[in-house]
Amino acid sequence: MDQFITFLNAVVPLKSNINEHLFSVSKSVHLKARTTILNVGDSQDFLYFLVEGVVRAYDVDEVGEHTSWFFSPGELAFSSDSYLTNRNSTENLETISDTLLIKIRRQDVMDLSIKYQEVRHAIFGLLETYLTQRRQRDLAMSRYKGQDRYSWFLTNFPKVSQVAQINQLATFLGMQPESLSRLRRTPTQRRH
Repeated sequence: MDQFITFLNAVVPLKSNINEHLFSVSKSVHLKARTTILNVGDSQDFLYFLVEGVVRAYDVDEVGEHTSWFFSPGELAFSSDSYLTNRNSTENLETISDTLLIKIRRQDVMDLSIKYQEVRHAIFGLLETYLTQRRQRDLAMSRYKGQDRYSWFLTNFPKVSQVAQINQLATFLGMQPESLSRLRRTPTQRRH
């Protein structure tokens, strides 16, 4: 729980009464790898802060699974289409390693943001960070090829490559698993 408070305080300093309120509405949860925390079609009722482990967002079609994002320790894990709009999710959220997370009900986050200006600022700061990361990923996927794309990934998602399956990484990077396997056997050369 202390890591969560430290994380939020790094975005916007919070008063002690806000910290106490956060403690009262938050819960620590240990989950095993491959635990689904959100299914397609469900509304995301909780916001998750990762203390340990990795969570991925993915969807499934007739071709297979397509990983759209990875969340690492120190980040909030959520389905943007569900959490931000309060609609049913179009993607799944799943732990890909044993995970320790802090969960807070969506309504409690909303109540905190109404009651405390600092929480509103923290939420806006976190959303800004998330949207910036998504934009950087879009740029990397459109500008980089092969080794440069994989190097970008290793720089920006260092903990994920240790626990994600090759097909999860490949779909996230827009590659075939065979191509990614070849890149992983080659020493990484950072050229971007």
